Amino acid sequence: VSAPGEELLHGQPARALADFATAGGYGLLVVGTRGGGLAKTVLGSTASALASGCPVPVLVGSGAPA
Repeated sequence: VSAPGEELLHGQPARALADFATAGGYGLLVVGTRGGGLAKTVLGSTASALASGCPVPVLVGSGAPA
Protein backbone atom coordinates (compact mmCIF):
# COMPACT_ATOMS: atom_id res chain seq x y z
CA VAL A 1 0.00 0.00 0.00
CA SER A 2 1.40 3.37 -1.02
CA ALA A 3 1.08 6.51 1.08
CA PRO A 4 -0.20 9.73 -0.48
CA GLY A 5 2.43 11.12 -2.85
CA GLU A 6 4.12 7.72 -3.23
CA GLU A 7 3.85 5.21 -6.03
CA LEU A 8 4.46 1.47 -5.89
CA LEU A 9 6.47 0.28 -8.90
CA HIS A 10 6.47 -3.28 -10.21
CA GLY A 11 8.99 -5.25 -12.25
CA GLN A 12 12.76 -5.24 -12.51
CA PRO A 13 13.86 -2.43 -10.14
CA ALA A 14 16.32 -0.57 -12.39
CA ARG A 15 13.97 -0.69 -15.39
CA ALA A 16 10.95 0.36 -13.31
CA LEU A 17 12.81 3.32 -11.76
CA ALA A 18 14.26 4.43 -15.11
CA ASP A 19 10.85 4.23 -16.78
CA PHE A 20 9.20 6.13 -13.91
CA ALA A 21 11.83 8.90 -13.93
CA THR A 22 11.70 9.22 -17.72
CA ALA A 23 7.89 9.26 -17.91
CA GLY A 24 7.68 11.75 -15.05
CA GLY A 25 10.11 14.17 -16.69
CA TYR A 26 12.51 14.12 -13.74
CA GLY A 27 15.88 15.82 -14.22
CA LEU A 28 17.80 13.73 -11.67
CA LEU A 29 17.35 10.31 -10.07
CA VAL A 30 18.95 9.94 -6.62
CA VAL A 31 19.56 6.38 -5.36
CA GLY A 32 21.49 4.81 -2.52
CA THR A 33 23.63 1.71 -2.46
CA ARG A 34 24.81 -0.79 0.10
CA GLY A 35 26.94 -2.86 -2.26
CA GLY A 36 26.99 -6.61 -1.89
CA GLY A 37 29.71 -9.07 -2.76
CA LEU A 38 32.99 -8.65 -4.55
CA ALA A 39 31.46 -7.87 -7.96
CA LYS A 40 29.27 -5.16 -6.45
CA THR A 41 31.74 -3.56 -4.07
CA VAL A 42 31.35 -0.09 -5.57
CA LEU A 43 27.65 -0.14 -6.53
CA GLY A 44 24.73 -2.43 -5.86
CA SER A 45 23.16 -4.16 -8.85
CA THR A 46 20.21 -1.75 -9.15
CA ALA A 47 22.36 1.36 -8.73
CA SER A 48 24.90 -0.01 -11.19
CA ALA A 49 22.22 -0.76 -13.80
CA LEU A 50 20.73 2.71 -13.37
CA ALA A 51 24.09 4.48 -13.55
CA SER A 52 24.97 2.71 -16.78
CA GLY A 53 21.63 2.64 -18.56
CA CYS A 54 19.19 5.27 -17.32
CA PRO A 55 18.44 8.14 -19.72
CA VAL A 56 17.92 10.43 -16.70
CA PRO A 57 21.11 11.53 -14.85
CA VAL A 58 21.70 9.38 -11.75
CA LEU A 59 23.35 10.42 -8.47
CA VAL A 60 24.40 7.41 -6.36
CA GLY A 61 25.02 7.91 -2.65
CA SER A 62 26.42 5.48 -0.12
CA GLY A 63 25.43 5.04 3.48
CA ALA A 64 28.91 3.76 4.30
CA PRO A 65 30.90 5.81 6.82
CA ALA A 66 33.57 8.07 5.34
